[in-house]
Amino acid sequence: MSPDPKATRPFIAVEPLLQDALYSIAGDALSKILDEDILPVPSQLGQVCMICGCSEEDACTTDSANCSWATPNLCSACASTTHTTHTDD
Repeated sequence: MSPDPKATRPFIAVEPLLQDALYSIAGDALSKILDEDILPVPSQLGQVCMICGCSEEDACTTDSANCSWATPNLCSACASTTHTTHTDD
């Protein structure tokens, strides 16, 4: 036996209200995060470059080697402006 189509009407009616509430909450949280100097990154990822987004697992390639950390949130390739490409595993 399938449900009466009228029984789904409340769910259909409330969906836009729930979406609006979710977008409002997410928008407020996102604006607070974007106002920060350093964006929060999951701790499992480790350091991430604020310019190019490279990480320990996805290092940049410079003319001679992979990048290292110039500061906690800036890789040596971006610090020296010799950034070329990311390595592909």
